[in-house]
Amino acid sequence: MSLDFSEIQNIYDDIETTYKNRTPADEGLRLIFSRTLPLSYRVENYKIAKLNPIIQLQIIKMPSANHTHFDSAYKWEDRSYWNQLLNQKKIEADDILVVNDHNHIIETSRFNIFLYDEKKDLVSTPTLDSGCLNGVYRRFVLDHGYLDLPGIGNKKIVEKKILQEELAINRIFVGNSVRGLLPACLIST
Repeated sequence: MSLDFSEIQNIYDDIETTYKNRTPADEGLRLIFSRTLPLSYRVENYKIAKLNPIIQLQIIKMPSANHTHFDSAYKWEDRSYWNQLLNQKKIEADDILVVNDHNHIIETSRFNIFLYDEKKDLVSTPTLDSGCLNGVYRRFVLDHGYLDLPGIGNKKIVEKKILQEELAINRIFVGNSVRGLLPACLIST
């Protein structure tokens, strides 16, 4: 038995029809598929947390032994790994920015990361082999080749390994399919 992707599209269409105009503005829907066939799914409502207009990020070193137990290119229901890292977050931080043991930035607990290099006039986002999630928003902008930066405009985007040191010399943005693109900065640790 194989997965028919038109079945997934039909599920998305049904859910959009069912929930359209029924979900309050401060709530989101999470669609969770099974990893086994026959395909099953469930829909969960969740409160969308209020965030600062500029997302305050705290750098956290990734305990690499703990990161290898799941395929990080996909989002899984089990968030125990992220909860462990979030327990290290300072109160003034909105989110954590994870750095791997090679000093490459990966992602935050809820966003993919994007850096704008003004000198090169170019946006970069970490490669998948760094360990970042292959998020919907990330895939969309990479497929289009450009990212519309607030107050700056459309800029070419590329994937590359990004060293932690590059955070200090570039403008930081975070993005996902729920929030879109938001400016971010680092808090001092």
